[in-house]
Amino acid sequence: MNIIFYVIILLLFYFITNTEHFEPLYKTNINSSDITNNITKCCLVEKKYLSNKNELHGGNFKYVYTKKTNKECNNNLYNLNSNKQLLFDGVNNWSNKYCDNKSNGLLGSCRNINKECVDFVDKKFCDNYRMTWSSKTCHEPLDFVWSDPVKLVLPEYGNGDGTFVIFDKQIK
Repeated sequence: MNIIFYVIILLLFYFITNTEHFEPLYKTNINSSDITNNITKCCLVEKKYLSNKNELHGGNFKYVYTKKTNKECNNNLYNLNSNKQLLFDGVNNWSNKYCDNKSNGLLGSCRNINKECVDFVDKKFCDNYRMTWSSKTCHEPLDFVWSDPVKLVLPEYGNGDGTFVIFDKQIK
């Protein structure tokens, strides 16, 4: 019984002291000193609610792009979360020519059947994980497209005697 107690204590100590496993897996291998010293152009992409009286709910979430340069391209200046990302020119195939508020359609969201959604990604990322890509954010509903998997052909009226023609030709 004492051995189990000591094993549990050792495991707890290991998990408390070893913080490496708490790092997110989606981080890129960009060194913060490389960013501050070498990269001079970046783009801050924010997911914001923009009001619009013409839309159904009075507005919607959109990506807002802001070009940044030099000292403004420091990760430590921003609280990067699920509503804000800092993309660096020349890193991970990003180019600052896409950093404009016109609807360029490069960034969007990936969705899965179980309502899993990832923002700030391109179509290639979604294709790698077999997810559905959309230029909308995760907070916007996708347009529903219904397709009938069963091709239903309704019978037609016959010669006016109240019967239906089910088959085109008579079977002999």
